[in-house]
Amino acid sequence: MKKAEIISLAYTNDGGFDLETGDYHDEDHPVNYKLRIYYKDPLKKTTKMLVLLPSTTEEYMPEINAHLPEQPVKIQSF
Repeated sequence: MKKAEIISLAYTNDGGFDLETGDYHDEDHPVNYKLRIYYKDPLKKTTKMLVLLPSTTEEYMPEINAHLPEQPVKIQSF
């Protein structure tokens, strides 16, 4: 990762953050990410979001077969 100014760093043990929007969801949501970072892209001068550490219901209830996205990290410009 290039040098960037971190605007917000959020971590949760319960539930997680949505891959597309970054919104917080409780544990019932099938795919959540535990770490959300908002940062400024130094080259494009835009704010971006990065979510890491996937946590799915599959960890707790394998029979659900939660869908994991093909790309584990989503970067979104605002």
